Amino acid sequence: MDLVNGYLPSGTEIQYYAICHTKLWLFAHYIRMEDNSDDVIIGRIIHEDSYKREQKEIIIHDKIALDFVKKGDTLVIHEVKKEYNLVDVHRLQLMYYLWYFHHILEIWPVEGIINYPTHKTQEKVMLNDQDEMLIPEIILKIEKIVHQSSVPIPKKIRPCSKCAYFEFCWV
Repeated sequence: MDLVNGYLPSGTEIQYYAICHTKLWLFAHYIRMEDNSDDVIIGRIIHEDSYKREQKEIIIHDKIALDFVKKGDTLVIHEVKKEYNLVDVHRLQLMYYLWYFHHILEIWPVEGIINYPTHKTQEKVMLNDQDEMLIPEIILKIEKIVHQSSVPIPKKIRPCSKCAYFEFCWV
């Protein structure tokens, strides 16, 4: 599959694209604010304390960080998330991972599950034909944003108040 000059975003960049293009651009240019965010720290603690018997943080090509994987008849990728207020963003990130396994690693079939341990729920994610076409379009858009010469102007949205980059954009 022809991918814009071979450009592939990280899973974090997929997430940030879906939330805020300013955040995406800053992250892609190595301006990292996450270590100062209480929400990010709480998310890491939940991730570390949940599913202790599973191998954690499987890194693939320095692009994909899988929370854990279960092998059976079908490979199942698990993502652990703190809250489901950004469920569409979580779904998109996991769809990207499924797409990556299918088209880059050529491993298929693969399924995905988003785990919300604080709510004791999970959501199954499958990659359909529409998603297969959507992901390359998103990759092109991300590449365009991260290669802009200047940071996109921030737009005030609901996630801003808890964003690690809040002070950069709004103070």
